[in-house]
Amino acid sequence: MKHKNYSSNIIKIFMTIMVMCVSPMMRADYFNKAVGESFILPIPKCPVKDGYVNSWSYSCSDYRVNITNRGSNDVSEAVISSYFNGTTVIECFFQYLYYINNTPYSATSYEYHQVSCIENNISISGPKSQLKVGESMQLTYNFANYTYGVTPEITWRCGSNVASVNYNGYVTALSPGEATITASSNLGGNVASYTISVIEDTGLDSMTDNNAKIWTNGLDIHVENAPINEVVNLIAINGDILSTRRSYGEDMIIKSPCKGIYLLSIGKQTYRVFCK
Repeated sequence: MKHKNYSSNIIKIFMTIMVMCVSPMMRADYFNKAVGESFILPIPKCPVKDGYVNSWSYSCSDYRVNITNRGSNDVSEAVISSYFNGTTVIECFFQYLYYINNTPYSATSYEYHQVSCIENNISISGPKSQLKVGESMQLTYNFANYTYGVTPEITWRCGSNVASVNYNGYVTALSPGEATITASSNLGGNVASYTISVIEDTGLDSMTDNNAKIWTNGLDIHVENAPINEVVNLIAINGDILSTRRSYGEDMIIKSPCKGIYLLSIGKQTYRVFCK
Protein backbone atom coordinates (compact mmCIF):
# COMPACT_ATOMS: atom_id res chain seq x y z
CA MET A 1 0.00 0.00 0.00
CA LYS A 2 2.85 2.33 0.88
CA HIS A 3 4.54 1.41 -2.38
CA LYS A 4 1.44 2.45 -4.28
CA ASN A 5 1.30 5.86 -2.55
CA TYR A 6 5.00 6.35 -3.21
CA SER A 7 4.48 5.64 -6.91
CA SER A 8 1.54 8.02 -7.03
CA ASN A 9 3.61 10.81 -5.51
CA ILE A 10 6.37 10.23 -8.06
CA ILE A 11 3.80 10.55 -10.86
CA LYS A 12 2.45 13.78 -9.37
CA ILE A 13 5.92 15.30 -9.14
CA PHE A 14 6.73 14.27 -12.71
CA MET A 15 3.47 15.71 -14.10
CA THR A 16 3.94 18.95 -12.18
CA ILE A 17 7.42 19.36 -13.65
CA MET A 18 6.02 18.68 -17.13
CA VAL A 19 3.29 21.30 -16.63
CA MET A 20 5.84 23.84 -15.45
CA CYS A 21 7.99 23.17 -18.51
CA VAL A 22 5.25 23.61 -21.09
CA SER A 23 3.22 26.37 -19.52
CA PRO A 24 5.30 29.47 -18.84
CA MET A 25 4.68 31.46 -22.02
CA MET A 26 2.86 31.46 -25.34
CA ARG A 27 3.01 34.34 -27.81
CA ALA A 28 0.71 35.67 -30.53
CA ASP A 29 1.68 38.75 -32.56
CA TYR A 30 -0.71 41.25 -34.11
CA PHE A 31 0.71 43.83 -36.47
CA ASN A 32 -0.53 46.84 -38.45
CA LYS A 33 -3.70 47.43 -36.50
CA ALA A 34 -5.17 50.83 -37.24
CA VAL A 35 -5.64 53.34 -34.46
CA GLY A 36 -9.26 52.95 -33.36
CA GLU A 37 -9.63 49.48 -34.84
CA SER A 38 -11.13 46.71 -32.71
CA PHE A 39 -10.15 43.07 -32.97
CA ILE A 40 -10.51 39.91 -30.91
CA LEU A 41 -7.95 37.96 -28.94
CA PRO A 42 -8.94 34.31 -28.44
CA ILE A 43 -9.06 32.67 -25.06
CA PRO A 44 -5.84 30.97 -23.95
CA LYS A 45 -5.40 27.27 -24.53
CA CYS A 46 -4.54 24.85 -21.78
CA PRO A 47 -0.86 23.82 -22.12
CA VAL A 48 -1.50 20.22 -20.99
CA LYS A 49 -3.57 17.55 -22.66
CA ASP A 50 -5.79 16.54 -19.74
CA GLY A 51 -6.77 20.01 -18.55
CA TYR A 52 -8.73 23.15 -19.32
CA VAL A 53 -8.54 26.87 -18.64
CA ASN A 54 -10.65 27.74 -15.64
CA SER A 55 -10.28 31.55 -15.41
CA TRP A 56 -8.27 34.25 -17.11
CA SER A 57 -7.80 38.00 -17.38
CA TYR A 58 -6.01 40.38 -19.77
CA SER A 59 -3.98 43.39 -18.70
CA CYS A 60 -1.79 45.99 -20.38
CA SER A 61 1.08 47.96 -18.86
CA ASP A 62 0.16 51.20 -20.67
CA TYR A 63 -2.93 52.87 -22.08
CA ARG A 64 -2.14 52.32 -25.73
CA VAL A 65 -5.02 49.86 -26.09
CA ASN A 66 -8.35 49.38 -24.38
CA ILE A 67 -9.39 45.86 -23.34
CA THR A 68 -12.97 44.71 -22.90
CA ASN A 69 -13.67 41.17 -21.72
CA ARG A 70 -16.71 39.67 -23.36
CA GLY A 71 -18.45 36.65 -21.83
CA SER A 72 -16.92 34.68 -18.99
CA ASN A 73 -14.38 31.95 -18.35
CA ASP A 74 -13.64 29.54 -21.19
CA VAL A 75 -16.28 30.89 -23.59
CA SER A 76 -14.94 34.44 -23.51
CA GLU A 77 -12.97 36.61 -25.88
CA ALA A 78 -11.12 39.87 -25.29
CA VAL A 79 -12.08 42.78 -27.54
CA ILE A 80 -9.07 45.04 -28.09
CA SER A 81 -9.39 48.65 -29.29
CA SER A 82 -6.15 50.35 -30.29
CA TYR A 83 -5.99 54.07 -29.52
CA PHE A 84 -2.45 55.42 -29.91
CA ASN A 85 0.55 54.94 -32.18
CA GLY A 86 3.24 52.51 -31.10
CA THR A 87 3.72 48.98 -29.84
CA THR A 88 2.44 47.49 -26.62
CA VAL A 89 2.29 44.07 -24.97
CA ILE A 90 -0.89 42.55 -23.57
CA GLU A 91 -0.45 40.00 -20.82
CA CYS A 92 -2.96 37.23 -20.23
CA PHE A 93 -2.83 35.65 -16.79
CA PHE A 94 -4.81 32.44 -16.68
CA GLN A 95 -5.43 29.56 -14.31
CA TYR A 96 -6.10 26.05 -15.53
CA LEU A 97 -7.07 22.71 -14.06
CA TYR A 98 -5.41 19.42 -14.96
CA TYR A 99 -5.76 15.88 -13.71
CA ILE A 100 -3.35 13.26 -12.42
CA ASN A 101 -4.95 9.89 -11.76
CA ASN A 102 -8.37 11.60 -11.73
CA THR A 103 -7.17 14.04 -9.07
CA PRO A 104 -7.59 17.73 -10.05
CA TYR A 105 -4.70 20.16 -9.70
CA SER A 106 -4.44 23.84 -10.57
CA ALA A 107 -1.63 25.88 -12.09
CA THR A 108 -1.14 29.34 -13.55
CA SER A 109 0.47 30.56 -16.75
CA TYR A 110 0.93 33.65 -18.90
CA GLU A 111 0.32 34.44 -22.52
CA TYR A 112 1.73 37.53 -24.23
CA HIS A 113 0.30 39.34 -27.26
CA GLN A 114 2.23 42.06 -29.01
CA VAL A 115 0.10 44.73 -30.68
CA SER A 116 1.44 47.37 -33.05
CA CYS A 117 -0.92 50.31 -33.54
CA ILE A 118 -0.48 52.38 -36.69
CA GLU A 119 -2.17 55.72 -37.19
CA ASN A 120 -4.48 56.09 -40.16
CA ASN A 121 -3.07 58.98 -42.21
CA ILE A 122 -5.99 60.42 -44.12
CA SER A 123 -5.72 62.60 -47.22
CA ILE A 124 -8.22 64.25 -49.55
CA SER A 125 -8.19 64.25 -53.33
CA GLY A 126 -10.35 66.13 -55.80
CA PRO A 127 -10.60 66.81 -59.54
CA LYS A 128 -9.62 70.52 -59.33
CA SER A 129 -8.69 73.28 -56.93
CA GLN A 130 -10.78 76.05 -58.46
CA LEU A 131 -14.54 76.39 -58.91
CA LYS A 132 -16.84 79.04 -60.27
CA VAL A 133 -19.74 80.23 -58.16
CA GLY A 134 -22.48 77.61 -58.46
CA GLU A 135 -20.17 74.78 -59.56
CA SER A 136 -19.81 71.56 -57.58
CA MET A 137 -17.37 68.66 -57.34
CA GLN A 138 -16.89 65.44 -55.38
CA LEU A 139 -14.00 65.09 -52.94
CA THR A 140 -12.76 61.69 -51.80
CA TYR A 141 -10.71 60.59 -48.80
CA ASN A 142 -7.84 58.12 -48.76
CA PHE A 143 -6.08 56.19 -45.98
CA ALA A 144 -2.34 55.56 -46.02
CA ASN A 145 -2.71 52.65 -43.58
CA TYR A 146 -6.24 51.49 -44.30
CA THR A 147 -7.13 48.15 -42.73
CA TYR A 148 -9.56 45.93 -44.62
CA GLY A 149 -12.69 45.06 -42.69
CA VAL A 150 -12.76 48.42 -40.90
CA THR A 151 -15.52 50.81 -41.94
CA PRO A 152 -14.45 54.40 -41.27
CA GLU A 153 -16.86 57.25 -40.60
CA ILE A 154 -15.73 60.51 -42.20
CA THR A 155 -16.80 63.94 -40.96
CA TRP A 156 -16.59 66.72 -43.57
CA ARG A 157 -16.48 70.42 -42.67
CA CYS A 158 -15.98 73.78 -44.37
CA GLY A 159 -14.68 76.67 -42.33
CA SER A 160 -16.19 79.53 -44.35
CA ASN A 161 -19.27 80.60 -46.32
CA VAL A 162 -17.29 80.55 -49.57
CA ALA A 163 -18.33 76.93 -50.14
CA SER A 164 -20.41 74.19 -48.55
CA VAL A 165 -19.73 70.46 -48.19
CA ASN A 166 -22.22 67.71 -47.37
CA TYR A 167 -21.79 64.52 -45.34
CA ASN A 168 -20.44 62.70 -48.40
CA GLY A 169 -17.73 65.21 -49.42
CA TYR A 170 -19.75 66.92 -52.17
CA VAL A 171 -18.59 70.56 -52.43
CA THR A 172 -20.59 73.48 -53.84
CA ALA A 173 -19.05 76.91 -54.53
CA LEU A 174 -21.13 79.74 -53.02
CA SER A 175 -19.19 83.01 -53.27
CA PRO A 176 -15.79 84.30 -54.43
CA GLY A 177 -12.87 83.64 -52.10
CA GLU A 178 -10.90 80.75 -50.66
CA ALA A 179 -12.31 77.82 -48.70
CA THR A 180 -10.64 75.01 -46.78
CA ILE A 181 -12.46 71.68 -46.61
CA THR A 182 -11.47 69.30 -43.83
CA ALA A 183 -12.13 65.61 -43.25
CA SER A 184 -11.60 63.62 -40.05
CA SER A 185 -12.10 59.93 -39.28
CA ASN A 186 -13.55 58.07 -36.30
CA LEU A 187 -10.52 55.78 -36.58
CA GLY A 188 -8.27 58.55 -35.34
CA GLY A 189 -5.34 59.95 -37.24
CA ASN A 190 -4.78 63.36 -38.72
CA VAL A 191 -7.31 65.88 -40.01
CA ALA A 192 -6.86 66.28 -43.77
CA SER A 193 -7.54 69.54 -45.60
CA TYR A 194 -8.22 70.55 -49.19
CA THR A 195 -8.17 74.21 -50.27
CA ILE A 196 -10.19 75.57 -53.18
CA SER A 197 -10.56 79.02 -54.67
CA VAL A 198 -13.95 80.22 -55.87
CA ILE A 199 -14.25 82.79 -58.66
CA GLU A 200 -17.09 84.63 -60.34
CA ASP A 201 -18.60 83.07 -63.43
CA THR A 202 -17.86 85.53 -66.26
CA GLY A 203 -19.27 83.26 -68.93
CA LEU A 204 -15.79 83.05 -70.50
CA ASP A 205 -15.03 79.43 -69.93
CA SER A 206 -13.47 78.22 -73.13
CA MET A 207 -13.41 81.02 -75.59
CA THR A 208 -11.11 80.02 -78.41
CA ASP A 209 -10.48 77.00 -80.55
CA ASN A 210 -6.89 76.98 -79.24
CA ASN A 211 -8.23 76.06 -75.75
CA ALA A 212 -7.29 79.38 -74.14
CA LYS A 213 -9.28 80.10 -71.00
CA ILE A 214 -9.99 83.50 -69.47
CA TRP A 215 -11.60 84.17 -66.11
CA THR A 216 -11.55 86.90 -63.50
CA ASN A 217 -11.15 87.02 -59.75
CA GLY A 218 -11.72 90.56 -58.53
CA LEU A 219 -9.37 92.81 -60.49
CA ASP A 220 -7.19 89.88 -61.63
CA ILE A 221 -7.67 88.58 -65.18
CA HIS A 222 -6.40 85.00 -65.47
CA VAL A 223 -5.28 83.72 -68.87
CA GLU A 224 -4.54 80.02 -69.33
CA ASN A 225 -3.34 78.06 -72.35
CA ALA A 226 -2.70 81.11 -74.54
CA PRO A 227 -0.83 80.13 -77.73
CA ILE A 228 2.93 80.51 -77.43
CA ASN A 229 4.37 83.77 -78.79
CA GLU A 230 0.96 85.43 -79.12
CA VAL A 231 0.60 89.04 -77.93
CA VAL A 232 -1.94 89.53 -75.13
CA ASN A 233 -3.32 93.07 -74.79
CA LEU A 234 -5.56 94.51 -72.10
CA ILE A 235 -7.65 97.20 -73.77
CA ALA A 236 -9.92 99.82 -72.22
CA ILE A 237 -13.46 100.07 -73.55
CA ASN A 238 -12.44 103.29 -75.38
CA GLY A 239 -9.72 101.44 -77.27
CA ASP A 240 -6.66 102.48 -75.23
CA ILE A 241 -4.12 99.68 -74.70
CA LEU A 242 -3.49 99.40 -70.94
CA SER A 243 -0.91 96.59 -70.95
CA THR A 244 0.85 94.32 -73.40
CA ARG A 245 2.25 90.85 -72.65
CA ARG A 246 3.65 88.09 -74.80
CA SER A 247 2.67 84.49 -74.07
CA TYR A 248 5.44 81.98 -73.49
CA GLY A 249 3.08 79.11 -72.72
CA GLU A 250 2.76 79.89 -69.01
CA ASP A 251 -0.44 80.93 -67.25
CA MET A 252 -0.56 84.67 -66.64
CA ILE A 253 -2.41 87.13 -64.43
CA ILE A 254 -3.13 90.60 -65.81
CA LYS A 255 -4.08 93.30 -63.33
CA SER A 256 -6.94 95.58 -64.35
CA PRO A 257 -6.73 99.16 -62.99
CA CYS A 258 -10.25 99.17 -61.53
CA LYS A 259 -13.64 97.52 -61.73
CA GLY A 260 -15.36 97.57 -65.08
CA ILE A 261 -15.55 96.06 -68.57
CA TYR A 262 -12.38 95.52 -70.60
CA LEU A 263 -11.33 93.97 -73.88
CA LEU A 264 -8.65 91.29 -73.97
CA SER A 265 -6.98 90.42 -77.24
CA ILE A 266 -5.01 87.22 -77.79
CA GLY A 267 -3.47 87.39 -81.23
CA LYS A 268 -6.34 88.09 -83.61
CA GLN A 269 -9.05 87.11 -81.10
CA THR A 270 -10.69 89.76 -78.88
CA TYR A 271 -12.90 89.08 -75.87
CA ARG A 272 -14.85 91.10 -73.36
CA VAL A 273 -14.13 90.59 -69.67
CA PHE A 274 -15.85 92.02 -66.61
CA CYS A 275 -13.86 92.76 -63.43
CA LYS A 276 -15.83 93.42 -60.28
